[in-house]
Amino acid sequence: MAGVIRNPERPHLMDGYRNDDMEDDDSMAGIWGAGYNADGIRWHFDADSGVLVLDGGEIYDCYGDSPWQSKSWVLQIVKVVISKPIRIIGDSGGFFENLTNVEHYEGLEKIDVSSATDLRYFFSENTHVKELDLSSWQVGNVTDMSYLFFNSPGTSQLTTINISGWDTRRVSEADYMFGPNEKLTRIIGIENLNFESLKEAGGLFIKTGLSELDLSKWKTDSLDNMAAWFMDMHNLTSVKFGSQFKTDQVTWIHLLFSGCSNLTEVDLSGFNLHRVEQNLDMFAGCERLQKITLGPDTDLTPAKIESVGLMDIEANDQYTGYWINVANPQQRLTSAELMNLYSGKNMPIGTYIWEANQAVIDANDITLEVGDDWNWTDSIESLTDQFGQKVDVQALYEANPQAVKLSGDRVNTSQPGTYRVTFKYAGKTVTALVIVKADQTSLTVHDTELHAGGTWHAQDGFDGAMDQDGHAIDFNDVTVTGEVNTMVPGDYQITYTYGSQTQTITVTVKENQASLNLYQNHATVHTDGQGTSTWQPQSNFQNATDSDGQTLDWSAIEVVGTPDWTTAGDYRLTYQFTDKTGQLVTATMVIEEADEQAESQSDLQIHDSTITVGESWQPSDNLVLATDVNGGELSLADLVVTGTVDTNQAGVYQVTYQYTDASGQIFTRVATVTVVAASDGDTNTEQPGATNTNDDVNGGSTGSIDGDDQAEIPTNDADQMEGDAADVDANAVIDDATPAVGTNHGKGADRNSGMQTTANGAKSVVTSWTHRSQMTNTASLQHAQTIVGGHHQESRPTESASVAVQPVTAKLGTSALPQTGEAPSRANVMGTVLLGLTMFGSWLGFRRVKRH
Repeated sequence: MAGVIRNPERPHLMDGYRNDDMEDDDSMAGIWGAGYNADGIRWHFDADSGVLVLDGGEIYDCYGDSPWQSKSWVLQIVKVVISKPIRIIGDSGGFFENLTNVEHYEGLEKIDVSSATDLRYFFSENTHVKELDLSSWQVGNVTDMSYLFFNSPGTSQLTTINISGWDTRRVSEADYMFGPNEKLTRIIGIENLNFESLKEAGGLFIKTGLSELDLSKWKTDSLDNMAAWFMDMHNLTSVKFGSQFKTDQVTWIHLLFSGCSNLTEVDLSGFNLHRVEQNLDMFAGCERLQKITLGPDTDLTPAKIESVGLMDIEANDQYTGYWINVANPQQRLTSAELMNLYSGKNMPIGTYIWEANQAVIDANDITLEVGDDWNWTDSIESLTDQFGQKVDVQALYEANPQAVKLSGDRVNTSQPGTYRVTFKYAGKTVTALVIVKADQTSLTVHDTELHAGGTWHAQDGFDGAMDQDGHAIDFNDVTVTGEVNTMVPGDYQITYTYGSQTQTITVTVKENQASLNLYQNHATVHTDGQGTSTWQPQSNFQNATDSDGQTLDWSAIEVVGTPDWTTAGDYRLTYQFTDKTGQLVTATMVIEEADEQAESQSDLQIHDSTITVGESWQPSDNLVLATDVNGGELSLADLVVTGTVDTNQAGVYQVTYQYTDASGQIFTRVATVTVVAASDGDTNTEQPGATNTNDDVNGGSTGSIDGDDQAEIPTNDADQMEGDAADVDANAVIDDATPAVGTNHGKGADRNSGMQTTANGAKSVVTSWTHRSQMTNTASLQHAQTIVGGHHQESRPTESASVAVQPVTAKLGTSALPQTGEAPSRANVMGTVLLGLTMFGSWLGFRRVKRH
């Protein structure tokens, strides 16, 4: 620590009286300092607990004479307890020195230092102690407090000292009193000390952890050495000095703030430094000292060769590198100039701060085309220098092209890309983009198709376009040439142009396949005489296709016009729909309404059949003939067929066929399908409910009729219908054209035809097929009855199954049942006879089997 204090050598230990304890170096108890008008201090050490106990007493001039200093167990002391009062007289330096492992003192308030004059090294090298409360000590007679709390750099754990109420007016020496103690962040009572007698105090706070010091109440009339007072106090940000803090006697002030790296401001305006002999590096390392106040006697003239070390300000984006006078901002000084300014007398008090850099670079991103020229003036909109003055960008460039420094990407305008460039001027930096773009003009179109009669616009084939900067453009900026005749099929070439881009598309106009077909263009409709008709427009709708050939459903068709069924005449009905091209497609028919009633040509004929187990069967096998009201042929799909035939099980099955014509009449027929077991050579095998297959059903039975077994044959239709007529719906026609069992009339009468059976022999179930235009009265269907098998059916002559497919004029009317007393036709009689023969033959076969 040479160069900070004037007398760095420590005084020798006194050669005074030694008590008997000195003879036994390792004794753990004794009396220290007996004699010289003092009884000494009784003490003992407990090795088990590591506690040194002072049991009270009085000691005189004991500097460096403590008995435990020479003991081998001194490092085992971890606690000191003052159990009874102790009085220290005179020099007590080094009293607890070098107790490096002591962590706590108990009873310090019992130590009386009011008669002590020297407290040097009293707690020196107590490296493990964290807190010391000495607020009860009366130190008014102490003159030397040097090294009082001194610890070797980097070893101390001391954080807090309480010296509240200390009277330090007689203290003349206080070198290294509080330091080094890097963790010492609080000295309670420091602001109220009075050091009016203090002369030597080199390194007073050196290397402490204090962040602020308020010395504004200190009185320092005699101060001579204040070298390195705040040296290396890295946490210190500010120090306050008051008007009574006198420095006119100071000769050593070097290293005063050296190393105070966080010190931001200091006021030395009251300092008188005219007698200073050493002022080297007063401010060395104060890199954040941004505010300093100097006065007329703050003489910073170098005492020797080297200066006080006020650091130069680095010019950067925040500061210009100059000090300015707060009262006169136009006074701009470097650190050297400022130190030179305050190197004499009679300079006014002035506060100087770092000048803020006011430079502004207003730079923008720019976009260039490949091949364009560029320099930094193209990117910089405006400049302001560090002093806040506007700068002419072009003039600056012409005078000094390097005035603005460039870094980052090197701009190459021959190569498309994005370049990030950093501009630096007057300590300020800013970054902007220079974008070099290729021509990004683009045009995207596509071929289109439409059907003749549709609409087409040039924008239909346009997908999008970009300008040279890659921005989307509006279609209105595109030029289109060429024409399209949307009524004439063919290929048309259309050209689109934007900038350097040209594209051609093909517009294909296709044939329009829209169609609307009716069964008839003219139809005569006979009403029922009551001003109504069951005829519906859908019954005349055949098919329709859209412009693209897709089939349309009836729901897409609109019918315009309505016949007045109460008045005979011609009525025009228009069927229409709008196709995908927007054109109206129409078809027209005329309804000729006649009020007279005409005979309906609706008919439904079936026949019974017999098949062998395992043979196939289907409903069409028993259908002879079906015609509509106008005599047009119907298919099985136009009928409702119900019933079940199990082709794997012998038995008699009934299948019902039903049809409702356009006039609302219901026709119901029941066919009997007999399934017989396969023949194994025995022709007399009994078959349930079936005729003998060897009999000729058309020629009658070859066997005689046994009187007891003769079948009962009803003689007239009245008997047949008597019990059932009441249940038949008034709109139903009970047609009697079904042939007798075993007959072979018309199509589907082949007994070998039938429904395919499944692999597992499941039953063939007949479901219902209903014509899409059929208007069925469900109540009539449920009540209609037809009597077959053992009952007579009124029959009519069988008509040909061949009916023209081409629709004919519809004639609607009502069909009446045979009137009472009306003679049956020849065909009816023949049907009845055939039915009786069939039943007789069945009975005869049964008898033959029974006899065998």
